[in-house]
Amino acid sequence: MIDIKYILKEEDFLQANLYFFKKEGKLKQIIIRTWLAYLFIISIIIGFLVWKEEMLMALVLVCILAIITFFHSGRMRRHYFHYYKKKVKVYESRFFKEVKLKVTDTHLHNESVAGQSNVFLAQISSIDETQNYFFIKLKFEGIIIPKSELNNVSELRNDLIELAKKVNVQYQEDLNWKW
Repeated sequence: MIDIKYILKEEDFLQANLYFFKKEGKLKQIIIRTWLAYLFIISIIIGFLVWKEEMLMALVLVCILAIITFFHSGRMRRHYFHYYKKKVKVYESRFFKEVKLKVTDTHLHNESVAGQSNVFLAQISSIDETQNYFFIKLKFEGIIIPKSELNNVSELRNDLIELAKKVNVQYQEDLNWKW
């Protein structure tokens, strides 16, 4: 069915981490929670300043809140980009090493310098495609397949779509995904 070899780079691990972090909705939750915390704290201070009749300072804080609202999402994205860039250093021994992926009728066999894994196809929870990657999400880990390392992307896409149907999981095309 599927039998491919490819090389993973640091950028591949980074993009996989960012993709799953954003896809699981954690980024959006963190952005909203921190913004609400800023809103709550600054609103209390503004209320106190209005009560003390310090309108100029209250107006300054309203402007600061507007600036925070405008730039907060981008700042949080940059923060987590750098956080995951440091976090993927854990996989440094796997950078620029060959990975072999073979899918049979019942198992998914993955072999790399990190070792070999042989899991049942039922362990697949989703298969995602972005503009540059295929991600096979297993119950406990994920498999990264960079398209730049493949000779026949469309053939692999068709095989992965068939695999998703076979194991009854969602195949999601997210070609416009951006961090």
